[in-house]
Amino acid sequence: MKNRKYPRLKNHDYRTNGAYFITLVCHRRAPLFGLFIATEFCLTPIGDYAIKAWQALSQRDTAITLDAFVLMPNHLHGIIWLNESTHRSLLNIVNWFKAEITRETGIKV
Repeated sequence: MKNRKYPRLKNHDYRTNGAYFITLVCHRRAPLFGLFIATEFCLTPIGDYAIKAWQALSQRDTAITLDAFVLMPNHLHGIIWLNESTHRSLLNIVNWFKAEITRETGIKV
């Protein structure tokens, strides 16, 4: 992409406790999570599994607290709180989440 700004802070340690707003976009912006039919959002099986994987994050690591989460056809927004006891970086958490969906569904997210 031309003129794309790097979205991360250069010297920030993403293991630092606090709230992080994340946006994850599907591979090639494909509508993998669902479709709008009329005014209703209908989940695909991948979208359904994405919700389950999101909810499992805090069970996988008790130093993670989940907040708001919105699933759209080709992306998701979420807020993840990293508590003081976390040993994982935000990158590790996001990579696990995406890999879990890919492993379970066989489709790259």
